[in-house]
Amino acid sequence: MNSIFKNTGLYLISNMLPQAVGFFLLPLYTKYLNPGEFGILSSMMVIQAFFGIFITLSLENSAVRLFWDFKGIGKHRLFLGTISVVIFISIAFVFAIAILSQSLLQKIFPEISFYPYFFYALIISIFYSLSLVPKSYLRVVNKAKEYLIISTIEIISSVALILFFLLVKDEGVIGILKGKMYGAIIISPIFIYIIIKKFTLGFDLQMIKQAFAFSLPFIPNIFGAWAISGTDKIFIANYFTLDSVGLYSISLRIAGLIGVVATAFTFAYYPLFFETVFDKPESVAKDKLSKVNHLIIYILLIFFLFLSLFSKEAIFYLLNPNYLAAYKYVPIIGLAMVLNSITSVIIGASFQQSKKMKEHMVIGLSNMVVMVMLNFILIRQFNLSGAALSSLISSIYLFIISYSYSKKHCFFIAIDLKRVGLILISILLITGYLNYSKDLVNQYVSAFLKGGGFIIVLIVFYIKNKGLIKDARLN
Repeated sequence: MNSIFKNTGLYLISNMLPQAVGFFLLPLYTKYLNPGEFGILSSMMVIQAFFGIFITLSLENSAVRLFWDFKGIGKHRLFLGTISVVIFISIAFVFAIAILSQSLLQKIFPEISFYPYFFYALIISIFYSLSLVPKSYLRVVNKAKEYLIISTIEIISSVALILFFLLVKDEGVIGILKGKMYGAIIISPIFIYIIIKKFTLGFDLQMIKQAFAFSLPFIPNIFGAWAISGTDKIFIANYFTLDSVGLYSISLRIAGLIGVVATAFTFAYYPLFFETVFDKPESVAKDKLSKVNHLIIYILLIFFLFLSLFSKEAIFYLLNPNYLAAYKYVPIIGLAMVLNSITSVIIGASFQQSKKMKEHMVIGLSNMVVMVMLNFILIRQFNLSGAALSSLISSIYLFIISYSYSKKHCFFIAIDLKRVGLILISILLITGYLNYSKDLVNQYVSAFLKGGGFIIVLIVFYIKNKGLIKDARLN
């Protein structure tokens, strides 16, 4: 049991490191890049993810899930080797299509040239894809320490090269993409070594069929997630400018910290959720999990309040005043992140417990359609405000549909919507007044009021929920 918790902790660190490093690099990026250049960088991350979907075809998920379905070390090695060969073929195919279709691809972001920007994003995606099956292998054989070491080397090499090209060579956004690309290339021999030494390269048709039978149903949801996170930038770039993409991307980065916190909760919450459901009578399990759920929601709301209150100061003092306009959109996007986090972590656990994953997929795809339609309509009319509103409306839609379906067909745990709603309204009123009131012309007075108010909120929260915090512990 101790090894399980230890490995979970190591995997958690491995998965959180890239996000943490990305956030700490943000002040550097905003210092050396203007909003338009940051918009190019954000746009190329969208393109990188787009290429990745078609290169891997979600086969890394098959590697984890189906590994133990094959008996014996020989079968294990051949299965992973077969998946690797398919990915090699896919890399060649996607590379060729991308080169031949560069004029078509460039229409996604018309202001950005294919060379070097799209090309670097393609190479980054190719070498990143090479790492996925070897990393999946390390996971299935419980090599958590090796997984963490390799992930750390991967990050260090990438960051070192980014800093070299950005600070020493002064190459701006091209330098950052170069750093990412060369970092991925330099680390690739480790993954190639694992493929050669631990896998048996082959082409077993039956294994390929089984792998695709498992992985292909993931593609619609993965593509949907890409569309939800990427189409807003595509519409902004086509209707307005890359400066607008850069500003909006900063808002997303700041508000996205709520998602990072939610991801951390997921690692701890899901094991506790399923253990409680299986070990306790249903009424007892629901009572305990309800307390845990509300505690998670309140913590997310407090973090949302913190980001909404201090995003303006964070951008001005820690990032770059040129990006200051981005703070206006943080509360709207942050609220969307809170709702999405509640839906994915808390309601998502109910779907998994009741094995309603197909229904979960359909709801997710419908949300993608709603999001794209809203982006098309609202961004054209309202620019960045339209993008933020689109994100919020689609998250409300996803929450309502998921919560309603869960109530009727899943292991349902009620949320005190009235109380949570009142807290949300209070947060929006507080942040609206303190951030946008013309009466608070003095920034120091504003910062003092925000800081004092936030401390009071923390004290009141602790006093009001001391019992809930104690009861939420699962024995």
